[in-house]
Amino acid sequence: MAAAMASYISGIKRQRTAVVETGKGEAFKAMVHTLYGDKEMTYFKLFDIDYYYMNHMADLGLICHKEYNYVIVDFGADYKRYEKELLRCTAKVVMGSVNPWRYENYLEVCSYIKKLPGSDRWLHIISGDMEDIKTHLRTKSVTGIKRIPIDNPYIIENGQLDFFEKIL
Repeated sequence: MAAAMASYISGIKRQRTAVVETGKGEAFKAMVHTLYGDKEMTYFKLFDIDYYYMNHMADLGLICHKEYNYVIVDFGADYKRYEKELLRCTAKVVMGSVNPWRYENYLEVCSYIKKLPGSDRWLHIISGDMEDIKTHLRTKSVTGIKRIPIDNPYIIENGQLDFFEKIL
């Protein structure tokens, strides 16, 4: 989702964009493996988007001073570790699922962020059955939208434009 959002911002909005992955960096490492093989990297550029993997918060400050219009940070499962940095973000998006096998993890995130300032303004992007999503949004009093399928995060299709406009 972060790569697709970056593709939209960079390609459609024509804004200088970076994507930063924290934690274990599994998505970043998978992208590096696909593009460059077994090379160890913490940075690469793809379609005018800069991708970073960082393990130290000091690196985020350096990235933010590179005059990007947007820096998308994927805090992943380590969101608790990066709470202070998360709160500094201008827009906050939570990814979750109401599917039974993933809902417990999402509820844990919802409970955690509920105690943070401004959490009522965060946008939840939720996968699962639409009726279950509506029930979740209503009972948890959060704002959210249904996640749409994205086959290729580097190509934004017409049906995806409305989705990204709602996020940004």
